[in-house]
Amino acid sequence: MTPARPPSTILGRIPETVRVIPVEEEFSLQPMPHHLSPGMLLSLTRLAGGCAPRGWLISIHGEDFGYGDGLSPSCRAHAAEAVVRLRALLSEA
Repeated sequence: MTPARPPSTILGRIPETVRVIPVEEEFSLQPMPHHLSPGMLLSLTRLAGGCAPRGWLISIHGEDFGYGDGLSPSCRAHAAEAVVRLRALLSEA
């Protein structure tokens, strides 16, 4: 069986060091206790307050998931890149 997605996206693996994906509102009547998708959160924000902000899902490429304190140097660099990209998005908004 061939996977429907490229291997780099299976199990949450991302090829980029930082991935930014715009989030669109979505509504689902399927109850999922203790879980909301980012799109569902935007939709509920609109229902509660009359409008929904723009949203983005930002993922950082992980390399080492072992126990330890703090972030690895590469993860720290990826997080810094994510902050730069988020600031750029917010300045456009």
